[in-house]
Amino acid sequence: MSEERQGSIPDGVYDQIRELLVHEDQVINNRMVWLGVFQGLLFASLGFAWQKQDSKCLIVIFSLLGMIVSALLFCTLLTSTIASMNLLKCWDRLKPKTYDGPDVVGFAPKKCRLFRMVIAPWNLIPLFFIAAWCGVLWIILMH
Repeated sequence: MSEERQGSIPDGVYDQIRELLVHEDQVINNRMVWLGVFQGLLFASLGFAWQKQDSKCLIVIFSLLGMIVSALLFCTLLTSTIASMNLLKCWDRLKPKTYDGPDVVGFAPKKCRLFRMVIAPWNLIPLFFIAAWCGVLWIILMH
């Protein structure tokens, strides 16, 4: 990174923060893949179990497992989002007011970071899976 672009930012800070943000994005991506694969396997298993008589217990187990895994991954996705937000706060604190180079991310809401944390798509998807499994559980227990 050239000296003109850095302004008074300590050497390597831009690159370090950018690298850490890329790492957090990769972690979020990996967790979303795990969530999708696991939920897909559970829903496929549910499809087979749904056709069988006397599979109520198995369907309840699938539903509980789906909810638990979704809740656990929601927590880990939330921590990655918080880590990214903390890195953005660090960048905002370290970059000089006169800095006119590229930001460390393409778009980061400045005033609504809580908004990003709560309704980021990667944080909402596990909640949707929890709701879906609750629906399956409700259907199977009401019949």
